[in-house]
Amino acid sequence: MFTRMMNDIVTLVKKDGTVAKENIKALVQPKLIVMDDPTLPIAPGDRLLRQLPSGLVDEYIVDEPGFYSKMSGMDAHFQTKVRRSDAPAAQPSTIINNIQGQNARVNINSTDNS
Repeated sequence: MFTRMMNDIVTLVKKDGTVAKENIKALVQPKLIVMDDPTLPIAPGDRLLRQLPSGLVDEYIVDEPGFYSKMSGMDAHFQTKVRRSDAPAAQPSTIINNIQGQNARVNINSTDNS
């Protein structure tokens, strides 16, 4: 089903730096890479490299391999969740504390002498 849309070629590099497989047909999207080779040894932390026409290389880190078995009308494939290697692993978060009651206080790196 996805085969007609797979216009990219990627290389699978294992976490230890060894090249597991080259010339893998893929559909590359910002956070998802689809590949129709069910024999790929993909694991979290591996890298997928895509050569760009400009000579630069896009490097993606595998977060979830996302293997899908053969289903009606669809061959076995990977829908791999990825993030760019130059992107932060997690977005910064905001913590909001609501404190109430008599003599309510918050001490951060300080001593309460009240």
